[in-house]
Amino acid sequence: MNNFRFQRAEKVTRRKAIIFTIVFHALLFGGITFGADIADIITTTVKEYFQPKNLNVKKKGPLAKNKK
Repeated sequence: MNNFRFQRAEKVTRRKAIIFTIVFHALLFGGITFGADIADIITTTVKEYFQPKNLNVKKKGPLAKNKK
């Protein structure tokens, strides 16, 4: 025999927990990032990570030359 009241209560509790977790972590991350001077550090670090390291390096030719 299934008791649908308990199953419904379980679904509601699970949804509340997921919503609370998402909101809590979003507020925590936003507070850490935008509430302090770390926002400038994060942005420069991310920019440096995605920027190519050596812009002035010439491309090397193939190691073996085809002789025909």
